[in-house]
Amino acid sequence: MSMHELVLADDRDEAIRSAVRLCGIQFDAPAAAWHALPGEEASHLHATYGLDIDSRPVLESELGLVASSDESSLADMRRRFGVVSGRSGAMVLKARDVIILVASLEDDPTPPFGLEPLISQIFELVDEAALSRKRGENLDISLALTAHELRSPLLSVKAAIDASLLDGEPTDPRSEINGGHNLSTELLSRAQYEIGHLAETCETLLYWAVDDNALEFDPVDLAQTVTAAMQACSHERNFHAIVFERPDERISVPGSPNHLRVAISNLIRNALYYSPPGETVVIDIEQLTRSIRITVTDKGPGVPKGQHRSIFDPFVRGLGNTSPRSGRGLGLFIAKRVVEGHRGRIWTDTRERGAKFVIELPRAKESA
Repeated sequence: MSMHELVLADDRDEAIRSAVRLCGIQFDAPAAAWHALPGEEASHLHATYGLDIDSRPVLESELGLVASSDESSLADMRRRFGVVSGRSGAMVLKARDVIILVASLEDDPTPPFGLEPLISQIFELVDEAALSRKRGENLDISLALTAHELRSPLLSVKAAIDASLLDGEPTDPRSEINGGHNLSTELLSRAQYEIGHLAETCETLLYWAVDDNALEFDPVDLAQTVTAAMQACSHERNFHAIVFERPDERISVPGSPNHLRVAISNLIRNALYYSPPGETVVIDIEQLTRSIRITVTDKGPGVPKGQHRSIFDPFVRGLGNTSPRSGRGLGLFIAKRVVEGHRGRIWTDTRERGAKFVIELPRAKESA
């Protein structure tokens, strides 16, 4: 049992058990831990190590629930744990709301310097990681419910707009004379695109929130997927400033072309959103030994300092955008979920000017 294993604990319960095993192994002695009950001045026996089959029931009976708020209580715990474990005393380690006793032949041994604060810090990190995972799980559920409820009405509205655009001539002859028909068609086309994009976003959110392991991987032509992602952004401001030099040879990765298109189009939209008018957005595909990198580079304000990781969290938006369109703060989050579902990774590089987002995906066998 190493400190590394303790750090990798999934939650506090596992961390406490790991800490007890670590202490028992390191000091070659029986060990036990008591965890404070929330809102109460008492602790319950949480984990033991190295006690024989007869000693554990005795410990549970005598010290299953203890008052551990003062030194006299701790002294009594040390003495009684020493008796149960067959030793003369016990070493006490206090780590946040956890008390760990390690049996000892000394009456009142002192813990090694730095061990208590180290275990306390590890418990804190484990708690933060568990809380973060819980928030992510709750968010996934919330997004799935939202996407499920929005998807059907959005598709219904889109179908109605599609039918309106297929109807042909306007009903009022004056509308064509005044240019009203062209304006109405343009607005309907814009609404058609926006609603289609929202429905597509709902579909992607629902898929990845429910199960990101059900994806069937097929060889995906990345250049074709990037081109499709660019076309999906054709209604965006500054769209014609996109520069993409299509590779001469086919470059493939295993995955879903539809989902990868959504991830890449979200990066492109983000770059267009933050780019000043007239500045280019450059898309590159680079082949590495075991992976493929897709980069989207812009000349906007860049990612704010300290947000290079949090920028991929939901509802986080950067600063300094020049576009009048309001962002939803989900594009980069969706891109991250999709990329991770494809066993890849996504990050942003620091630049003197602008932002550079990188997607790295494992290569398909046929392109290795």
